[in-house]
Amino acid sequence: MSFFDQLQQASFAGVPFGVLAGRARFGRRQAVHEYPFRDTPWVEDLGRATRRISLTGFLVENDGVTGGADVLAQRDAMIAASESPGPLTLVHPTLGQLTVSVPDGGLTVEEKWEDGRYFELTFSFIEAGQRLFPSVALDTGVAVASSFGLANIAIGSDFVSAVLAALAEGRAVIAQAIATAALWGALAQRLGGDATAIYSMTGELQGNYGRFFGGAVNGFLASAPAAFNKTATVATLVAQGSANLANITAAIAGLNAAAVSASPAAMATAAQAIPAAILAATVNPADAVRLLSHLANFKPDAFTTSSVIGQAMATTQTALGNLFRRSTVASLANASASYQPSSANDAMTVRNTVTGLLDGEIEIAGDNGEDATFGALRSLRQAVVTDLNTRGAALPPLKTVSFQASLPAAVLALRLYRDPSRAAELVSEANPPHPAFMPLSFAALGR
Repeated sequence: MSFFDQLQQASFAGVPFGVLAGRARFGRRQAVHEYPFRDTPWVEDLGRATRRISLTGFLVENDGVTGGADVLAQRDAMIAASESPGPLTLVHPTLGQLTVSVPDGGLTVEEKWEDGRYFELTFSFIEAGQRLFPSVALDTGVAVASSFGLANIAIGSDFVSAVLAALAEGRAVIAQAIATAALWGALAQRLGGDATAIYSMTGELQGNYGRFFGGAVNGFLASAPAAFNKTATVATLVAQGSANLANITAAIAGLNAAAVSASPAAMATAAQAIPAAILAATVNPADAVRLLSHLANFKPDAFTTSSVIGQAMATTQTALGNLFRRSTVASLANASASYQPSSANDAMTVRNTVTGLLDGEIEIAGDNGEDATFGALRSLRQAVVTDLNTRGAALPPLKTVSFQASLPAAVLALRLYRDPSRAAELVSEANPPHPAFMPLSFAALGR
């Protein structure tokens, strides 16, 4: 293709014109730094320079090439375009379509008596871009993790202050601490077995293992990160589960040992390690939310003895219960940042579950005058709400769909989304006896 075959018809803001000549200025913006007793400067690159384009063109009455009619009307249209606000489109004969602005005096129209129905134009264009400003995007998951760490520090500090004097009362108080720790440890051991069961870890395997596996691990949306482990096998999962269960058992043993030592700081650290070990052992974030929610409901039996020793035992037991629940709720909030909601409704459900448990501990801390825990849990609650609200806002809501007959999931996915590959999503939401026989009415994503 020759040079002339590649030329494009020039126009500005939709007004065509002929071109006689053109010039353009290109380069880089630079700051030249000169230094004493140095022969060569350092040239600092500041990015691409503004492109400035000059064209010499013309308008002719009844021009057969550009299709122009009355030359005065062509000139008036060109003047109006050059005085219009905002960037406009220039079609350059060789550079193609550009977005440009016309500076002050950027259009010169020359007319001569002897030229008659002919106007000569001189353009000065400046390449124009979008009006952009720096923006700051909050990483809501990082904010939750940061608030989680600060909450653990505050929880441990307030626990030490609450039990330090009570533990000094002697053996009976320490025995009460050991018994309370053993009771919570037994509950954590049972939940740890659930977290490390092969049934709960199947989501790491590649492939489709049915609706009961992997749904909340990687979600059903393209934006959700995949959780599959390419090297995972049943044998490696069994070994991994055994190792994770051993970690949970070790954390529980650490709590029991800390209770025997009667060290409040050691008890606080060991207690926080147990929900952290359960969280680390869960493959499915939905399992983590379920198990930690159950662990956070721990309440030791009420202690009724009114003696001095009895009151110290009651104080220790209550403080340990608060420590166990708060440590678990903090880990639950941390787990919610990894949860992949399948819909806006799902995000709200998880948010309400986590904030409900946090609210209970915030109220207890406020009533007890534990200001550090109160403030830290409130900050953690706000981080969780912001995180799940932000991620849930980008997801479609659930809506109820109804049909006249029971149809296969793939057919319904094609009808609803024009995408039969989303059948698994519908099966997960509707939970039918068989994917080939979906219920007549169920909740599905709105888009």
